[in-house]
Amino acid sequence: MLPPRPPPPFSPPPVPNVQSHNGCINNELSMEVKRLKAKCRHLNEALLTRKSPNLELQFLFVDILYLQFIEECNIQGINSLGAVVFWLNPPQEATNEGRHHTQASGEINQLIAVDRTTKRRTNGSPQLHKLEGEKFDGLDSNPGPQATLVPVLLSADACTTPELKKAKSALQSFITRTFRSVCGVSNKESWPDPADQRFNEITNQEYVSPVFAADVKDIRNQRVFIAVADQALNDLKDPRNHPKAVRTVNATWDHDLIHELAENSFNNLKRDWKKQNNPEAHEKGEIKKRASRRLYRRKTKLSQIKKVVEEFLCNARPQSYASGPDSDDDTYENEAAWKRGMAKLSGVKDVTQNALAKMKFLEVITPDWRADELSDLFHALHQLYTSNLEPQEANKFIYTRVRDTGRRCHRIPAHAPYDVGISSSWLDKSRADPSNVAILHDWGKYGNPNGLDVAALKAATDRALERTASTVDVSKK
Repeated sequence: MLPPRPPPPFSPPPVPNVQSHNGCINNELSMEVKRLKAKCRHLNEALLTRKSPNLELQFLFVDILYLQFIEECNIQGINSLGAVVFWLNPPQEATNEGRHHTQASGEINQLIAVDRTTKRRTNGSPQLHKLEGEKFDGLDSNPGPQATLVPVLLSADACTTPELKKAKSALQSFITRTFRSVCGVSNKESWPDPADQRFNEITNQEYVSPVFAADVKDIRNQRVFIAVADQALNDLKDPRNHPKAVRTVNATWDHDLIHELAENSFNNLKRDWKKQNNPEAHEKGEIKKRASRRLYRRKTKLSQIKKVVEEFLCNARPQSYASGPDSDDDTYENEAAWKRGMAKLSGVKDVTQNALAKMKFLEVITPDWRADELSDLFHALHQLYTSNLEPQEANKFIYTRVRDTGRRCHRIPAHAPYDVGISSSWLDKSRADPSNVAILHDWGKYGNPNGLDVAALKAATDRALERTASTVDVSKK
């Protein structure tokens, strides 16, 4: 038995000829009714073309149109009780569409409080929000239960939203599992020869076998598709078997759709059959799987490394740079002398004023607290970065970095680094100073990142420095 077809779109029943006390309908109310009916027609068109992103709210909007009409009856002094009775209990000759919507709107009396004695709007009446752009903001007062989702047939034309596409994909996976079950072939088993007879050990029923050497139009494969569709439709009678993505959008299906999905499963499984019967295709498939596994491992490793990068490499960890001498530095008399000193340390032989006119240097200031291993690591990372730059990018760097000048920084960072980056001799000496007790209270208590091999880190750093030893040591302006 196939699931029920989605109900036809709702057409509001004709507006009842509800009379006012003086025997006529107010002109303003008549115009309001026409406006509401026009909106209902617009809603019908949206439901027919399925352009609305949220059909549930659209049906709720229909309910609110009825409420608006009843409220206007109250304002104009019309017998609202008669209107309520008409909407909730339409005459027997009402159309099926009208009866369907009456069932969906059976909670109207919970959404609005109508004062049937004074025939006036009550303070708790909900207000109708603007629906421009098919966006509905809800009710100002306490809303009642929303209408049920409209069943959506998962056809190619209907799957226009990510939710519906996800639902169809989930149903496709369900059909593929059913395909394997009907054929008696699990994920890890090879596809048998179609000529072989195979039987279910429990039910003693013969398994069907697809002929992958033929196409989907082959009569033998069509028999398989029919068997798969029948089994899938039988299993889907139980709502507990429905994929979650299908239940979320209240999707439905028919025999033609299930048959189409069975053909898709055949084409997908045919690739596995080709791999098991074609050594070259099998080898290509294995190579692709192996490459995918290795890529996944690399990405996983990279993500693990990135998790500690922010903690391991923060702006308080790297060294500072100086573009000239400090005012209290007695090593160099002036900036020109400092520049000549940097040029000599960087290997420049011609240190005349004309030769150094266009050259710029940055002196690396090494923190006292930092271990040599961490300093070498930062230097290696910088060298790896600059050595991989394109010539045009490298030309943008106009400063030459100069290391090992003996210039030190005595400032202690506010946040303690990992133990691998701390100079143990400096830490022991600094803890003896009472003024450092507060800032050093947690230094040496965080250990190292999980899985960090200090020896391996040092070896990798040394290798990186060796590979980049011939590159120009530059720093960004």
